[in-house]
Amino acid sequence: MKKDQMKLARLVVAAAFATLLPHSVKAQDDERRTRVDTTVRLDRGGTVDLSLISGKIRVTGWDRPDVKIVASIESGLLRFDANSSRVSLSVDQSEDSRGRSRHDVGDARYEVSVPRGSRLVLEAVSGDITATGSPGELEAASVRGDAEVAGGNREGRVETGSGSAHADPTNVDVRPETGRAAAAEGTV
Repeated sequence: MKKDQMKLARLVVAAAFATLLPHSVKAQDDERRTRVDTTVRLDRGGTVDLSLISGKIRVTGWDRPDVKIVASIESGLLRFDANSSRVSLSVDQSEDSRGRSRHDVGDARYEVSVPRGSRLVLEAVSGDITATGSPGELEAASVRGDAEVAGGNREGRVETGSGSAHADPTNVDVRPETGRAAAAEGTV
């Protein structure tokens, strides 16, 4: 009878562990998704695609073949995806315990270092965008925020809805909400 009791005890312990495991894995997953701190390799000419709803995006070019991302969000979740040709980071709505979306997305903050020459796609709904020192192709757009780009971008576009836009050098097309042509130095 002792053997049967031992088997039953092992079964109970295994079942208890199995029921706890999904909760702890989910908690780790949620924590990891509210903060990203990683470095990944990016092929030459690869794309870095960053978008958020509210907060700040700051991108700096460097002389390494890696993308380093340090990002966090107050509420909501971060979605991170990477391969050798594209790195993307965006914001998802958080879910309650039943898997239903909650519409409470807070400010996000992205600090990103990219290889010089990377293609940048930067988008914010209500946030500021700053990109310096990465002379690759660039698209930066903020609906309600400022966008500032400097550092010799080959070509690109900077757009804002209700914020200021500044680009240096002049080969970057700057378009504020009013649609006025960019001044010679790329500042509007």
